[in-house]
Amino acid sequence: MPEENRHLIPNSTQIPNLILDKILPLIPEGEGKCLLYICRRTFGFHKQVDRISFTQFMKGIKTRDGKILDFGAGLSRSVVSESLSNLTKAGAILVRKDFRGNCYEINLSMVADEVVRKVNQYRKHTRIGRETRPKAVRLPY
Repeated sequence: MPEENRHLIPNSTQIPNLILDKILPLIPEGEGKCLLYICRRTFGFHKQVDRISFTQFMKGIKTRDGKILDFGAGLSRSVVSESLSNLTKAGAILVRKDFRGNCYEINLSMVADEVVRKVNQYRKHTRIGRETRPKAVRLPY
């Protein structure tokens, strides 16, 4: 592989290793999906900050002619709201509010252990792991 092609893969998004290795495996799915979507909308377009609406988080982005650009984080409005609030309070993301909407930025100075502890505390998870995840299907008695 030529030297110049080893650094960046075309049509891809770079995600900080800190997020992939130390945060995503230990936080609830809603927060993880929102965090990844912010990475996509910022780093994926070579930006530090991007204005992202709740509708974009929930349903993604369509062009005026109906072409689907992405499906967003695929979460309900209440989960997006709670997840973004938890990520902000935990220091994982920075949010700037203005009259046109919220601008989101990944806090590259975040401390992973603190973010995980705080997010799980806000979600009222006292333990991390399989026990805290919602069950997809209830087993019959």
